[in-house]
Amino acid sequence: MIRSFVGRSEIQIELGDIPVSLVVEENSFAQRIRSHYADFLAHRRTAVITVDVRVVEGAQFLPVTPGAWQIRTAVRGRRLRFESYFESGWVDFEEGHGELIMGVRGTVENFLRVLYAHLVLERGGLLVHAAGVVRNGLAYVFLGPSGSGKTTVARLSSDAIVLSDDMVMVRTTKNGVRAYGVPFRGDFPEAPRSNVAAEVAGLFCLRKGDDHSLQPLPKVHALAELIACVPFVMTAPAMSRRAMAIGERIVHHLPVNALTFRRDAGFWQFIAPGDGRSGVDSHRRETHGTRR
Repeated sequence: MIRSFVGRSEIQIELGDIPVSLVVEENSFAQRIRSHYADFLAHRRTAVITVDVRVVEGAQFLPVTPGAWQIRTAVRGRRLRFESYFESGWVDFEEGHGELIMGVRGTVENFLRVLYAHLVLERGGLLVHAAGVVRNGLAYVFLGPSGSGKTTVARLSSDAIVLSDDMVMVRTTKNGVRAYGVPFRGDFPEAPRSNVAAEVAGLFCLRKGDDHSLQPLPKVHALAELIACVPFVMTAPAMSRRAMAIGERIVHHLPVNALTFRRDAGFWQFIAPGDGRSGVDSHRRETHGTRR
């Protein structure tokens, strides 16, 4: 949904059935947002958060340094603070309002990642560092930190819909877990940004190796690996406890396996057998691949 104000437009984005409105100046920046998030624009929904976005020439909030991209967040009560190199903002969850100030080199992407990590947590879900694909109507979620092979797995899944190669939203349902595509990408920017959701067949914790194998993980280990992939919300004790509780429900509903794989698509014969079924039952035992 796009509503016009005096020289400004409200662009509504919806990820995982959670609508957020960005009020931006009507210019090329607004057009870029519409284009980048085209498949995630909402239609006549009441936004849970409305963020006033302003671009200020020359604005920079952190010095640019080598290494990992810096994102700083803090939560006090119901108020979230966000800061990165060329963006700084806040959100008041109680009031349903926020502000984001950006330099001309800024982007709304990292702010949205942080915001949605908090919003989905409040609604019984997690935003996780993972690759996600949908194959034969079921979602497969591949967990791992940077360098674990998430983008490789997404690229090798040529017959699947890519939810993301970097972050996936997962939420518990009455009977299982549902995964939602998000527009966030890692090293696979050319992958279509698909607004797709599907029931999750299983979680797979990535291990690089010389062959393909699947090893079931005990629930306690599965929970630890899942929580290790949850960004932005684990610093505050109350949110950390909520994330742990959600994680426990997720690993209760799903098979979780360590997936060792080499750089070819052969891992699919282990996690989704060629009979067209999800392969969930086979996840409950170790497959006969080479173990490491």
